Amino acid sequence: MTPREFSALRQVWLDELERQALMNAQVIATLYNAHFDNDGVPYTPDEVLGRGNRQKRMAEEQRKKWLAKQTIRKSRSPQMEAPEWLLGVIHDNELLRKGMIN
Repeated sequence: MTPREFSALRQVWLDELERQALMNAQVIATLYNAHFDNDGVPYTPDEVLGRGNRQKRMAEEQRKKWLAKQTIRKSRSPQMEAPEWLLGVIHDNELLRKGMIN
């Protein structure tokens, strides 16, 4: 067998291993998404295989949610410039004082 033939055969073998690993990772990611709390960011096969950056995706998702809330908040009252988390704390404290929540 020539080196070129060996290399081609090896590549076919490696491709098959990669395909099997990806199929297993898809099943595992589906099971993780079905049975574990994923904080709104579903697991991907790349993360199961160790190639993805879950923390970066989670941070990006949080940033998108925060920007959406900011947009909604500004459209309701454009004069308010306080951060979203502060407005939530103030609102919850007011409800606690009024006895509306425990």
